[in-house]
Amino acid sequence: MSSGTLANVARSSKGTLPSRGTQALTWDSPSHLRHARIKAGSDHWLTTSTKTGVSGVTLRVHFNTLDGELLVNGLPLGQPPRKYEEHASYRTLFGHSAIEVLPSAVPGMQFTAKSRFSGHQLQFGMGTRPAVAANDLLVQATQHEKRYEFLPPDLFRNIFPAAFVEEHVHWYGLDDGVVHFRPSKDLWNIAFPTLFTNKGKHSTHIPCAG
Repeated sequence: MSSGTLANVARSSKGTLPSRGTQALTWDSPSHLRHARIKAGSDHWLTTSTKTGVSGVTLRVHFNTLDGELLVNGLPLGQPPRKYEEHASYRTLFGHSAIEVLPSAVPGMQFTAKSRFSGHQLQFGMGTRPAVAANDLLVQATQHEKRYEFLPPDLFRNIFPAAFVEEHVHWYGLDDGVVHFRPSKDLWNIAFPTLFTNKGKHSTHIPCAG
């Protein structure tokens, strides 16, 4: 495989899944809630704005004093929408794990996981590509200040042998420009030495056996 071919794959991946920030969400104290109306006759809602780790971005929080419902940017807290959980890529990455989410403060992403998954902070979104009918599940994972974005496997078909497409999960390293091929059975292990890179003239890393 030529370095030029891999560079094209990486560029396509970056174009489809653009770089985004990974700042964590922070909440103001509940004492900052102030009484306000969402609409006429709805005087049982408390509302406030909470800071995030993204400059200039705040989240709107509403609390219903009658039934305890909590909304962030108009969305309830809980599991991601069904279209996320039923997406083939979600099943590949998380199986049947139940992941609780809240609205994300990261531009281009809709949700952030409330807790780390396999040691990673997660952001979720949906994206589209020209000439591709189905939506792509966007997943950004951060661990030890290293950021990765999930790449759909179809980007690599007819470029790599089938085993590297069907038996691996592909991550693009936002900080180092590396496309990581991790075996599906160990897809959250950032230390696994199976990777290819588009940096430099010839910097392909041969995957280790076993």
